[in-house]
Formats: sequence, C-alpha cells, structure tokens
Amino acid sequence: MASEASGVLLRPHRLTGHELRLRRLALEDVPRAAVIEAESYPADEAASAERMAERCREAGEHFWGVFASPVPQGDVASASFPGAALVGFINGTRAEGDTLTDESMEEHMPEGRSLCIHSVVVAEKYRRCGVARAALQAYMKTQAQDTRLDRMLLIAKGKLLTLYLGAGFKLVGPSSVVHGQDPWFELGLDMCLARQLDFVQVDAFTAVPFRGNPAAVVFTQRGGDEAWMQRIAVEFNLAETAFLEHASASDDHFNLRWFTPVAEVDLCGHATLAAAKAVWATRQSYSQALRFQTKSGELLVSSSEDGWLHMDFPAEPAQPLATAEAGSSEEGAPAGAVRLPASTPADLASAFGIPEASVLFVGQNRMDLLVHVTVEAFDLLQRNDTAIAAFPVRGVIVTAEASNRVPADAGAVDFVSRFFGPRFGINEDPVTGSAHCALAPFWASRLGNNQLVAWQASDRGGLLRVTNNAATSRVLISGQATVVMQGQLDP
Repeated sequence: MASEASGVLLRPHRLTGHELRLRRLALEDVPRAAVIEAESYPADEAASAERMAERCREAGEHFWGVFASPVPQGDVASASFPGAALVGFINGTRAEGDTLTDESMEEHMPEGRSLCIHSVVVAEKYRRCGVARAALQAYMKTQAQDTRLDRMLLIAKGKLLTLYLGAGFKLVGPSSVVHGQDPWFELGLDMCLARQLDFVQVDAFTAVPFRGNPAAVVFTQRGGDEAWMQRIAVEFNLAETAFLEHASASDDHFNLRWFTPVAEVDLCGHATLAAAKAVWATRQSYSQALRFQTKSGELLVSSSEDGWLHMDFPAEPAQPLATAEAGSSEEGAPAGAVRLPASTPADLASAFGIPEASVLFVGQNRMDLLVHVTVEAFDLLQRNDTAIAAFPVRGVIVTAEASNRVPADAGAVDFVSRFFGPRFGINEDPVTGSAHCALAPFWASRLGNNQLVAWQASDRGGLLRVTNNAATSRVLISGQATVVMQGQLDP
C-alpha cells in the first residue's frame, strides 16, 4: 500500500499554518489515539486503549493517523513521527459479509472482503476545519489500492450522515448493531467506485449551460502518462481535456496539462478556466487564487464575488507577417514559430472565401496566425478546413471590430473573433482564451484602450473581458464558467 512511510498529504483543509499527513499509526501512538477516542465518544461507545492496541497489531494496515506539523502549540509530539502531533485517526478491521453485525465488528478477519470502519475521529480543537473530510477521502484512496476489498462499511449517528454521504457512501438504513444508547445508521461504499477517477465537464466563458466552450477536467496525470492522457482526450472528444494534480503541499498549487483529441498543446485558456472552476466546484481548494504550473509557465487564476474568474496569462503579441518573413526564422519569426511565405495573406483569403483586399493585417506569434479582416468579410467567412490545416500553426485567429454576429444579450463589445484549428483536430473552437493573449495587445494598440470586452462568434459563443498590461507583458482574461457534468473514469 502506497505512502505508508511518508504519509498522504491532506488537502484541502482550513487548518492554517500546519501541514497534515495521513500515515499508518505506530503502536507507540496508540495511547494518544486512545485519549482522542475517549474525548470524542461517550464512555459506553469509546474503545479502550487495549482494544485499540489490539486493532493496531492485528489490522495495522487499516489503522491510520492524522499528523499535524509543526507540532501545534499545546499538543504533544508524536512518539513515531518526529516534528508532528497526532490530531486524529481512522481505523478499521476486515469482516465477512456485506452488512455489519455485532459479531462482525468484534473480530478481525484477515481475508474478509469488507472493511469495517470503527472510528473517524479528529481532536475537538481541529474540527470544523475540513480535516475529517480530507482524511476520510485520503483514507478511502489508500484502502482502495487493496483489490481484495469489495466494500467499506460503517455505522454513524444521524448528525454525521452528511459527512459520509458527501464522501460517496450510500445509506443502507438503520443498523442492527447495538453500541451504546443511541441508534445508528449503516452506510456502505463500493470499493470499485472508490478506485475510479473523478472528472468534471465545464462550459467555460459562459454562465449558461450548453454555451461557451466545453472542457473536461480529470484530477490526475497518472504519473505523467502521456499516452493515457491522450487516450482519455480522444474518448472525451472535446476541444480540450485538462489533466491536473497537486504540485506541492499547498492546496492552491497544481500541475496542469492540456490535450486535444490529436495532441498535447502548450497553452489553453478555456481549459484553464474550466480547471479552476472544477477545483472550486469539487472543493479541492479553499483558496480563492490558484496557481497552475504549465508548459507556458505559471498561470494564475482568481475568482471574484460577481462569479467571474480571472486568468493571468503571458501576452503573445502577433508580429506582422512581413517581420516574420524577413531573414531566417530565428531572426524574423517569433520564437518557436515557422517562417511563412509571402503568399500567406492571399492563401488565407482563399481559405476563408473572402477577397484578399478585405485582409487588413496578418500577424504571427509562436502558436497562431492572427488575421484582421473587415467587418463585412468577418460576417461572410466560409472556411475550408483542409486549406486552413495546411498552415503550420496551432490555429488561425480571425478578428474584426464588433459585427452583426454579436447577440443582443452580450451587451457592448469592442471586437469579435473566431478560432480555427483543424491541424489539431479543432475545426472551430467555440471560445479560445489563449487566443486573447494575442488579441488583447493587438486591439489595445488599435483602440487605445487596455480594458476591452470581446465576443467569440462561434455557434455557441462566449463573452470575455480582457486587460492588456504592456508593462508586464501580461494579459488578464476574465470569464464565467458553469459545471454541466460530473462523473468517474475507470482507472
């Protein structure tokens, strides 16, 4: 079973100033655990120190403690985990059968396929900080690694049903077990379900479901398994699937990667917005500002009370194509870009079925082409996916001043755009946050305003607010997002 020595880092929780880890409880820590047990249960329900020591010896793989470091003021350092204090624990024994009885809760059956949970306990001064929930979720994951277990069973009082139901347990009904004076309810968890991987599907850049740009968010990178992530992205068959996992002990810090159905990409705005929304919607962090480590550096996402999310991205200004054409690609084109031929403006006009004279500007950054066209041409675009895919770039951004394609409920906007990426399996992207890393500096210079409102004029459409900061070469991209689906993947 993984992480027994160093323990599993618990997050999120609201116990500030301390790192919490769930790790196997050593026999030396049982006396402290017995004190916490006695303080948490009535005398006729609390297990004795002797009984707990017996469980630790016989079923130690199911007896895990919650340790806080550094040692909180007033607490006693752990006998087995230097620099930390035991502040809670979860213990269980194995049992036969698919329901709990007085007999099955008394004896540990090493080959039993049910795990009977006896205690989920947090010392009183650490309660109501999210510690129990985080510990229970981590405990479930550690125990789910044992494929010999079919189910996890426990009994709970009515006031704690919300905790267990929120963790995925199902209510079986009133329990026949007699334990103290109060009635108990039995709950169960299918361990096959506990082994599954959570995902969330989010519509980004909209507050209304089924608009904006959908992205799937999966809460693991499975150790950096690129082949697995690509297969999952193909299965979702969305423009982008985001894969994220914690990057450090801090619950606001994540590693983030993005995959289209065809390939991994270096930057994706709408899937970053979706990832942040998914983190908050599933309570994976209590912080209102998140940090994502990506192939494009660290990206920051914050939320405001009006429900908008704000992404701090690097600016990706498009250099005029004439500059990119001059000399070698290293000298003229943006870093990482491919130098394009002089016929590119005419080729673009042909690919979109518009007159060459309506193409006002063609620029290039390390990822995309940016094409400024007249309002009239923008409203008449007729794309040729094969022709567009021939350009050796991630995608083609076509933009114009506000046009007739802006719906009335979007309000006043400064510019419109569309994004086409058939080379990477995206014929047209509904809303493209990263494209605005080029659009924001482009339109800020032309309109003389660094704070702009944008509409991406796809069939689904999406509204964005962008702020260009030329001094820092950063762009703040703001949008709304809504969760439309949650589920599980088989590992």
